[in-house]
Amino acid sequence: MTRLPDWEQRLLDYLGEVFDTPYAYGRHDCLIHCGRVVEAVTGADHYSAFIGRYRTESGAARVMRHLGGRNPEEVLDKLFPERSLAFAQRGDLVLTPDGIPGVAMGDHALIVGSNGEREGLVRVPRAAWTKAWAL
Repeated sequence: MTRLPDWEQRLLDYLGEVFDTPYAYGRHDCLIHCGRVVEAVTGADHYSAFIGRYRTESGAARVMRHLGGRNPEEVLDKLFPERSLAFAQRGDLVLTPDGIPGVAMGDHALIVGSNGEREGLVRVPRAAWTKAWAL
């Protein structure tokens, strides 16, 4: 994949737009989040056909099976090349220990979730990442 010339600003614009948006299946969940990151960085649309098509965990599982995986990691494995964690860079996709993917932002990743203080995008430190995919 090739990154767009203005990918950094596009990514920041997207993240600013959804920073306080709570998790919602089919509207703002981990796969939709990763799809929107990919679109911001590369222009490729991997998500819009699924927005609003499911509202539950079982619905999300059905979409993942349609995309060739049983979980977010398997779906992302099908779509993007794996990158060594040591070389993961800002704008790449990464996986957290609990299996939630997000976007690398340097020393942390941003995932959709809750940390007890807030809902929306939350930080996961780089040391906790378990896998990365190149964009």
